[in-house]
Amino acid sequence: MQRSVPLLMRAAGGLLVAEDEASVVRTAMRLLGDHYGHSTRYLLMREGSALRTVAADGPGTDRREAQTFETTIGKGLTGACAELRRVLNVRDVTRDPRYIGVIPGTRSKVCVPVAVRDELIGVLSVESPMVGAFTAEDEEELAAFAQLAALAVVHARADTARKQDLAELQAISDVARRAVALDLEGTLNAVVTSFMQLTTSDSVAVYLWDEPGQKLVCSALSFDERHYPPDYRERVQPMNIGEGLTGWVAKTREPVMVDDVSKDPHAVEISGLPLGEKAAIVVPLTVEEELLGVIRAVKMGAGSYSPDHFRLARSLADQAALAIAAARAHTNQGERLEELTVLGDISQRLSEMATLAQVLTSAIDGAMRITGAEAGLVWRRGDDQLFRLAASINIDVEGVAALPPNDPHSSSNEMLRSGRPVLLADFTDDP
Repeated sequence: MQRSVPLLMRAAGGLLVAEDEASVVRTAMRLLGDHYGHSTRYLLMREGSALRTVAADGPGTDRREAQTFETTIGKGLTGACAELRRVLNVRDVTRDPRYIGVIPGTRSKVCVPVAVRDELIGVLSVESPMVGAFTAEDEEELAAFAQLAALAVVHARADTARKQDLAELQAISDVARRAVALDLEGTLNAVVTSFMQLTTSDSVAVYLWDEPGQKLVCSALSFDERHYPPDYRERVQPMNIGEGLTGWVAKTREPVMVDDVSKDPHAVEISGLPLGEKAAIVVPLTVEEELLGVIRAVKMGAGSYSPDHFRLARSLADQAALAIAAARAHTNQGERLEELTVLGDISQRLSEMATLAQVLTSAIDGAMRITGAEAGLVWRRGDDQLFRLAASINIDVEGVAALPPNDPHSSSNEMLRSGRPVLLADFTDDP
């Protein structure tokens, strides 16, 4: 035990004070490297029945196979160690049928379960090109080291969970504070900011459902400028229900987490930007089965979101939907009050007008105030069934007057036939 004391003393001083799980892993690899010199070290963490490499150091670990090695409980020496929950010290791996070779030239290997009581966290492995490189003393000190590492991981995970809970509460509080202020724009900005922080995303967009236009319109967007072009905001266009991942989630009303959007059949490119290897979380915004919109979060690297990210996203989306509904209701109420005020003002002014031209100009002005339009006009059809420009604001009178909508299939004639208003998203594209 004499040789193990410095390692265990340094482990107690380094592992148990690490701030997070990644720091625990880095410290463990460094301490083992200092102690075992040129041996190869692995640390695999358990995910269900799988064991996945989270750190590999030493000769040969620069190979991709070493960095990405994974197995299952019961498979290989590492899996056998996890299944038996005891140290396995194999003098010559070439004589053990359970061995799965990753590093060429490996001859001996010791595997140690990383566990706290009945909870298996992972497996620690040390390999050597020498036959019988590891002694009973090595087994004993590695077992003690693994116990310290297990305690450090549990502590780090608990601390991370507490910080996540606090961050989630803070994010929900920020969104709720904006909602209480009935500020729709501020609510949307708080939602994308909170999503970026909680899910560590590279881009987050909130699409709101536009009922008149039957489109999902990007109403708030935040993105990491290191990964996206300066004009990325302009490239994000409205989407139809069922179009792309965003439209698909709006159609199904079911949240999804996609490990690699480039392999998802519903994903589409955004204005020429290649899909690439990205992960995505897309969550519908609904209140009492009414679709308000969709939140779409993206992160570079396939599989870069965790189940915890997905949980946080869905939780925040529920709060965001309520906040957006409240803020939007207030905005709509304010717009309706503004409309009534404008209509009352127009009625008062119309009663005071003396000429038809004054009446029509006042009507255009009121319509522009209600809709936020930049220009307006009135076509008046005479007894000869032809339209003539009767009044206008902020238009090229001569140019427009020369092109009256007298075609039988024009939108103006269609409105007169149907008696219903027409909304054109882009009248320059309408025949």
